[in-house]
Amino acid sequence: LAGTSDDVAQDVVTAGHAWGTYLVDRPPPHTMTTADNARATVVDLMDRLGFQPELDDDGNKILLRRCPFLDVAKRHPDVVCSLHLGLLRGALHALRAPLEARDLRPFVAPSLCVAHLVDTQPLDRALPGE
Repeated sequence: LAGTSDDVAQDVVTAGHAWGTYLVDRPPPHTMTTADNARATVVDLMDRLGFQPELDDDGNKILLRRCPFLDVAKRHPDVVCSLHLGLLRGALHALRAPLEARDLRPFVAPSLCVAHLVDTQPLDRALPGE
């Protein structure tokens, strides 16, 4: 892909998305997964894949402490890290979770990558004065 694609990162995110939807059990029709269950499911998925993930205290970041593809990721982070971002996005999409994987920041420390999760549910609160 790195040598044949015009937009490597996007093409790999798309491929990862397809795998992510395949790797999680979908909820029954017309149901959504809660944000907490979705977080637990994607952390479990990343653990099964060998990433040694940990959810931060706020539940907004998944700390990935080990990359099973580290040697390749160091040479081609645009490919490997984009694939992992797509995988998270696909899993959350398949779960119909009220969360989205906004980004995945590679190598924020020598043995740490961080995926950022954002809430996609609109707030049901009225603005003051309404």
